[in-house]
Amino acid sequence: MDLGHLGFLGQRVFGVITNKVLIAIPLFVLMGVILERSKVAEELLDTMGRIFGRLHGGLAISVVLVGALLAASTGIVGATVIAMGMIALPTMLRAGYNPAFASGLICTSGTLGQIIPPSTLLIILADVMSSAYQQAQCLYFTAQLGAPAGYAAFGKW
Repeated sequence: MDLGHLGFLGQRVFGVITNKVLIAIPLFVLMGVILERSKVAEELLDTMGRIFGRLHGGLAISVVLVGALLAASTGIVGATVIAMGMIALPTMLRAGYNPAFASGLICTSGTLGQIIPPSTLLIILADVMSSAYQQAQCLYFTAQLGAPAGYAAFGKW
């Protein structure tokens, strides 16, 4: 290995640090922590539960919608799934949902954060792809609307 190539390392680190697009990632993480600690997500789940409570599978629909909103605001799948698991799983089990179904629904709604903007993955893609990101955003549009609708329909079924 040639040690002369290590000279590029400093330039690369400086380029990443001075990138104005990537500063959004820690701010999304901070927003997710604030939402979790302020109990806004719990209140949103309660409100959605009241709205959809009369429908068959209304609690499942509200879990998918709140999970999608929380996932989009944090952009990190693990944090969303853990937060939704702590918030929604006890409520779903008390309502008589199957534990496997409730856990699966929470996990799948937590993964929506990867495709619903603003997400950390899409921020990194926008930085790397630059102008091609606008074209890819049109393709993401169907997934952004279709996945939560499909999950909610499955939860109602």
